[in-house]
Amino acid sequence: FLDNKLDLICATSAFGMGINKENIRYVIHYHLPGELESYIQEIGRAGRDGKQSIAILLYQKGDEGIQQQLSLNNIPDNQMIDYYINNKQQFAETDNESIQLLNKISNLYSSKEELQSFFLQRKRQKFNSLQQMLQYVDTNECRRQYILDYFEDDKKIDHHELCCQKLNDDLPLKELGLIFDKNEQKSLKIEEFYKIIDEIFRT
Repeated sequence: FLDNKLDLICATSAFGMGINKENIRYVIHYHLPGELESYIQEIGRAGRDGKQSIAILLYQKGDEGIQQQLSLNNIPDNQMIDYYINNKQQFAETDNESIQLLNKISNLYSSKEELQSFFLQRKRQKFNSLQQMLQYVDTNECRRQYILDYFEDDKKIDHHELCCQKLNDDLPLKELGLIFDKNEQKSLKIEEFYKIIDEIFRT
């Protein structure tokens, strides 16, 4: 992919953030990010050469449930905190992410109540971040302006049809110069494709 031998790569957000490639034209999110800050960082992979690119977020109502599980499930609740404090010696080594988090944080607080308050605040922060992301998805205003307002930037955007997609608008891919004639693309025979894949994954 980095050597322009592959046109498309599917990646986790963590792997994608490690890609530094100037001529990426599309960043497509199949899942809803948990916060606007992460989304902005991730779409920043596109268009690093200064040429036209586009970020596409695929979403349907209910997709936020995945993020709610991912972001909130690992935050320990009061019952787990109670059990942890009473049995702390058992958890020196564990694969449980909630317990690992407690191992790192518990020594910073002098009481159970302070620890519970900390994690309650974290849950609220995660929830609020997801709500901001959903507001971005649902807005029918300029999305660039929404982002600037979110980060408290006073700049005002002169919105136009090529700025961003509002709800129910078509993607202006042709007008942006991001549609390529498939007849101009060189087609590979299946044998050539297997050869390229073998070269990529050869150890």
